[in-house]
Amino acid sequence: MTDQPLRRILHSPEISGRLQKWAVELSEFDIDFLPRTATKSQALADFVAELTTAEQPEPRKKPQPRTLHVDGASGERIQGVGIVLTSPWGVRLQRSGKIHFPVTNNQIEYEALIAGLKFAKGLGARQLDVYSDSKLMVNQLTGSYQTKDEVLKRYFQLIKTLLQQFAQASIFHIPREMNSLADELAKEENDNALDILFPAFEDPQIFDVKSNPESWMNDIRHYLQTGELPDDRNKARKLQVKAARYIISQGQLFRRCYSLPLAKCIREEDSKIVLEQIHSGDCGTHAAGRNLALQILRQGYYWPSLQKDAKAFSQKCP
Repeated sequence: MTDQPLRRILHSPEISGRLQKWAVELSEFDIDFLPRTATKSQALADFVAELTTAEQPEPRKKPQPRTLHVDGASGERIQGVGIVLTSPWGVRLQRSGKIHFPVTNNQIEYEALIAGLKFAKGLGARQLDVYSDSKLMVNQLTGSYQTKDEVLKRYFQLIKTLLQQFAQASIFHIPREMNSLADELAKEENDNALDILFPAFEDPQIFDVKSNPESWMNDIRHYLQTGELPDDRNKARKLQVKAARYIISQGQLFRRCYSLPLAKCIREEDSKIVLEQIHSGDCGTHAAGRNLALQILRQGYYWPSLQKDAKAFSQKCP
């Protein structure tokens, strides 16, 4: 196959010299001259043949769960809870709380778990692996032990309700030495620790990090859910343009990002927790404003003043 006029040249009666010798040499072979197809079509065929593979594409990886370590400490000097929430990428968020009411050792372990579950849920966790060094609590929640104490039964029911709010949640018992960070948080005296004034079943809002409807998300959420726009044409147009960057998934508002996963929208009041932990937490890098804002987006959080708040927060870093 050729795109050159070889047949006409070799069979021409006017050929001479070297071409005539080649014509004689080739005459003993039975040669058919066929026109070659267009170069573009052949290039496409070669490309498809070269890159076609029989291998099956890799299955899509399932989302990895976040890990939650909780612990409670009850003593004469201090009563507290420690929480360590770790993302699949290794970023840790730490919280601690002080208990200001009488509790037993078992009750404070339940308090720590309830606080941890609410903290994780408020930060958008869907899959969760929970670790605690309280053998009694873990076995009661997994059904190995019966819960007979009346107070523990109330904690038990509250935790079961909280666990149902996750797409997947598992709880495991680990030795105390593998839960040292949560244990340290529960025992340390921290001025930033949250004061827990009542038992969790009496004050269910402890450690909630929710997106209050009365916030910057209110108008966007209302429009996406109902399609209703303000009567003012200019406000309606601005809202439509703004809302195109957002989506509601499982009742939660998320912002679309160009090259990053969806970012959960949170209240500006809750942003301080995220700023503190990602900037100067256990795995914090003390990044400057722009880099800090990018790290927060990569962890899946957003609020309108993110860039400004990240810059101001990083400037306060000594």
